[in-house]
Amino acid sequence: MNALELETLFAEMGLPSILAGKPRLSKATLTAAAARERDIRRRLLRFLARDAWEPAAKMVAIDYAELLEQLSAGKLSPAQVNAVFAVVPDKEDAQEICNMADAVIGWANGLLPRGDADPVTGEVIDEPPKVALLDFRRLWGVAIDPMAVLDDLADGSLTDDEIGVLGQFYPETQKTILSLKQEAVATMVARRGKSWTPTSDKAALLGTLAGTPTINPALAATMQQIYAAQEMAEMQAAPPPPKRAPSGGGGDDQGAGTPGQQSAAG
Repeated sequence: MNALELETLFAEMGLPSILAGKPRLSKATLTAAAARERDIRRRLLRFLARDAWEPAAKMVAIDYAELLEQLSAGKLSPAQVNAVFAVVPDKEDAQEICNMADAVIGWANGLLPRGDADPVTGEVIDEPPKVALLDFRRLWGVAIDPMAVLDDLADGSLTDDEIGVLGQFYPETQKTILSLKQEAVATMVARRGKSWTPTSDKAALLGTLAGTPTINPALAATMQQIYAAQEMAEMQAAPPPPKRAPSGGGGDDQGAGTPGQQSAAG
């Protein structure tokens, strides 16, 4: 497999399934991986062809206690590595997938916010603030699925740090997206004439996608206000998390909308 195919296969297998010791390599997984470029092309054309924003997909859910335990070693365990080798026929490809998993795990372990530790045992007994977890989940979503950047492009909430994560872990996917972005723009010009240009807001987001953002201060301020208001509403509506014993579980499994969803709703 080439680098793009490996990145796509890794994302389609799913790091969460690898962390759970149950990686998948089904026919559906391989079919989705093979259709990646076609899917990117379709989604970019849809973004350019419509002035409206798409409703946002839910932010990736996590079980905080489980993820904290899975990431704490900073790399895959021997059992997790063996599970990958058991389902990927080519051993070199299996090793590369394990290497990609280790890279994401090491990064995420340093980024995952921690709650307050017990002063005696040193064990984390409380989840960190919800706002900190929302920020982590936004970037974790890209780290486990690079197509998340196209979700946020479509709803108007794509950010520079998400593009940084994309380039760090999926450089060939990023190159493909940028190449197909140019192709999509050319297609739109061919369809609608040489005078066609995307709206200013969408042009700014294309800049963000390319890593050279064109700042639209009004849009950025509006999105930040909507995002902050939504986070505050969630925190006020939700009861405070219960105290947990050191061995206790508990997850943050509530999906959070994005600014683009609120923007689309008016």
